[in-house]
Amino acid sequence: MAAGCLSFTKLAQAPHRFKDVISTGRRGDGRGKPLSQPFSFGATIRLTGVTQEASAVPQLNYNWDRLATLPRFLSYALVVFGLILVVGNELRAVFASYDLAVGRQTVTSVDAAKPDPTNEGKMVHVIGNLTTVKPATDIALGLSGDYALLHRIVEMNQWRKIGRRSSSSPDTISANGFELRWSAVEVDTAIDNAPAEQQNAPMALHSQDFFADGLQLGGFAIGRDEIRLLGSAVRVPSTSQLGDSIALALPGHTPAREGDWIVLSPATSRRVGAYRIRFEEVPLKEVTIVARQLGQNLVPFGVGIKAFLVRDGEQPIESVFDVAETSNRVLTWGMRLLGSAIILFGMLSILRRK
Repeated sequence: MAAGCLSFTKLAQAPHRFKDVISTGRRGDGRGKPLSQPFSFGATIRLTGVTQEASAVPQLNYNWDRLATLPRFLSYALVVFGLILVVGNELRAVFASYDLAVGRQTVTSVDAAKPDPTNEGKMVHVIGNLTTVKPATDIALGLSGDYALLHRIVEMNQWRKIGRRSSSSPDTISANGFELRWSAVEVDTAIDNAPAEQQNAPMALHSQDFFADGLQLGGFAIGRDEIRLLGSAVRVPSTSQLGDSIALALPGHTPAREGDWIVLSPATSRRVGAYRIRFEEVPLKEVTIVARQLGQNLVPFGVGIKAFLVRDGEQPIESVFDVAETSNRVLTWGMRLLGSAIILFGMLSILRRK
């Protein structure tokens, strides 16, 4: 917008409901003049009769007095917890940065086929395909494949006491102060004095992890704790065959597929006591690992942290450490913001009380 005067051509084309409600006045001048002539930037625009549609602007307000209702010990506990979180995070970040910097300088690329005893206790960079004597298998439910790790996730539709902040969807079934919810753990409604109709049966199946036996990367062995670090798990697609296999472990239940879930409904009820089951797996694949060599095993390295760096496929040393350092920075700043927010919330609660 250029300095000087601005024509009112465009403002004159405003909807009819805004006519006769826009006026101008010089600062200190209480008299309004119709905007039928050019006006200078020194003028102040006032809306003296804007209709409800134009003035209805959403307002975001928070009643900060609510902070004063927090118990005093909780306010101080938040501050203390936030300080511990911030200090602990800074110490973790320093140790992690040190370990990664030392690791980048001392790591050695080695042949995965045969561990070299001269590298005992040193950091090694290994590339190869994961192999195993026996892949991870869920024998009870009849699922097997080329898995280094297999997660079984089980949830049961159980009665749960309706809480004050409970949010229910329109299709939620509720009765006698209880509602049906999917839960991965057993819910004991007896402690809430639930009537017999809202008493949950014990879970016949639970979530469980299954590991490959004798997992190897070339000539290096990988233990169970390290198997969990081999990367993100992916979902196993549900099939009719898998549903039928699971139904054998739950007699009296009818299987059906719902996305990645296999839903097994009891004959007595379509929803009460139903199970839903899905699987996630970490496949046998080509990986790049940076770790410490201990005998024929690959184990985590580091003083302040225990790092076991894994990347899919064939990756150079620099790429592995670049990703690890970026992840460390993201985690560090995320924890800083979280800790600072907790401290701020606790301090505001204390100050509002005074």
